[in-house]
Amino acid sequence: MLGDLDAFQYKRRDCSQTAKQLMVAEVIDATSACYRVGHETQLQLSQDYARLFGVPPARDVGRLKEAAGGRIKAGWDAAIRRTHGILPHSF
Repeated sequence: MLGDLDAFQYKRRDCSQTAKQLMVAEVIDATSACYRVGHETQLQLSQDYARLFGVPPARDVGRLKEAAGGRIKAGWDAAIRRTHGILPHSF
């Protein structure tokens, strides 16, 4: 599959995969993810993402979060506590 992609296509695919990881692991929305991976617009990311994964980012990430249950929220809560130095009992 890599041999079939030119540099531009490879970069766009890589950006979509990175955005997916950000949206799931860091619990950010598609708009935030699009700018973090270098896309100029959320529409550009959505189109590339849907082309690669078959569904728009919000639907795909929502499905992944639902399948993961509380594990993602627990990870997000822990990350917030670490970032802000909040002890578990005060969050």
